[in-house]
Amino acid sequence: MNRFSLLVIFALSLLGCERPVAVVEPLTLLLQTPTLAIYSQEQLVAEEVFNLGLQFETEVEGVNGRLVSETMAMGIVPIYFKSSDQRAFNAQSIVGACALEKMVWRLELTWVEQGKTKLIELPLTITR
Repeated sequence: MNRFSLLVIFALSLLGCERPVAVVEPLTLLLQTPTLAIYSQEQLVAEEVFNLGLQFETEVEGVNGRLVSETMAMGIVPIYFKSSDQRAFNAQSIVGACALEKMVWRLELTWVEQGKTKLIELPLTITR
């Protein structure tokens, strides 16, 4: 192999070392209650990271979440939320794919608001 061929092969191999660029889609309102708004991407796709956003009317604490598989036996995926002001929370999650084209996962959220534990559940449809 000549020197030029080696340089071309080396240069092409470096292209594979670049980090993939994450495309962040705008968030869509999934659910609005008097005290809570839940946001995510309009289309959720299995095996792709998606964002979840929560906006509370008042300050809350102890926000926990999880995704529970409904239409297949794929278990439970915990969700860890971060916040800077006790009203707005965000997290990223991902779920696996199965043989079904559309899968339903139940989003379960719990939090403490004015000393009382609150719970909300929301079905999410995720495509393969």
